[in-house]
Amino acid sequence: MPVQEAILKVSQPITKVSIKNQLTNLGIVKGDHVIVHTSLKSIGYVVGNHPTVIKALIEQVSETGTIVMPAHSGDNSNPDNWQNPPVPREWCAILKDEIPAYDPSITPTYHIGVIPESFRTYPGVVRSNHPQFSFSAWGQNKYEVIEPHKNHYGLGINSPLGRLYKMNAKILMIGTDYETCTALHLAEYMADIRKKVFLESAVNQDGERKWIQFEDIDLDTEHFNDIGLQFEQKHSVQKGVIGAADTIVVNMASLIDYAVEYYKSQK
Repeated sequence: MPVQEAILKVSQPITKVSIKNQLTNLGIVKGDHVIVHTSLKSIGYVVGNHPTVIKALIEQVSETGTIVMPAHSGDNSNPDNWQNPPVPREWCAILKDEIPAYDPSITPTYHIGVIPESFRTYPGVVRSNHPQFSFSAWGQNKYEVIEPHKNHYGLGINSPLGRLYKMNAKILMIGTDYETCTALHLAEYMADIRKKVFLESAVNQDGERKWIQFEDIDLDTEHFNDIGLQFEQKHSVQKGVIGAADTIVVNMASLIDYAVEYYKSQK
């Protein structure tokens, strides 16, 4: 986002201290386990840019808490199936030969924002081994959250999302809405409403780059905002701002349980 646009969003610069104060107002406290979704451009002018947001989150929950962010790499997939956007058919063979194998230390995130991309390489952060649906985590329970992360059903109950659900984590959405709330995918698995699909990714196996196939479900975000808005009518959520960004905090287990019932009612 252009600097001038960021300046015009706020009446004064956003600092680490102001972010922490706003997190306190939203009920994010020491020891919390939090999965975070962010839109940096929605916040406005942040002194120190995206590292300041990360520092504020880490300091707010402290070493006794855990910060988790998606680190997905959806472009490590079969280009024959790309739709948003598709690529020319004649490119596909080249892409299949050249797409790098997943490496948690260097594979970039794909289209999920500058803060998750910065967070994955932040000191003390670890990243899970899933070639498409990885997560990055910092804090006391970071290894408990991300390991193991098996290829099959990468956002299901045995994934980092499932473990956050069992840990009574909070979901923090800074300048984002429920459509990008990755945790809601867990409800699709738990409700058993989606057809099975097979995904493909490039990985390193025994020192060689290989394409592997793994089972998953046909994920769909179509109803996520409807679920979130209905949930808010029946359950307590915390709303406020981080800088200029409208921000929501919800209990993950409560939201997922509600979404499971929503999906089951749609069968």
